[in-house]
Amino acid sequence: VMATADGGALVFAPLTVASAFSVSNAKVSVPAADQALVEGTLDATVTHHYRDLVVLYIPGPGTGGLPAVVAADHHLIKVTP
Repeated sequence: VMATADGGALVFAPLTVASAFSVSNAKVSVPAADQALVEGTLDATVTHHYRDLVVLYIPGPGTGGLPAVVAADHHLIKVTP
């Protein structure tokens, strides 16, 4: 958390996200650029693991402003079966 001049704050929120999907009667694959992130042998199910960072602005008291997302980043860190 970092204080702002208006008495508000910037909140830095690291997140982890896992997104899984499966296909019937097929084998999933990943793009060549992501092959180095694959752990194990992929089959009909794959899970993408991401590390994200969100920066929120929380306005100071009495400013009348609303909280807002001011930055976000989304990085694939690994792929698992």
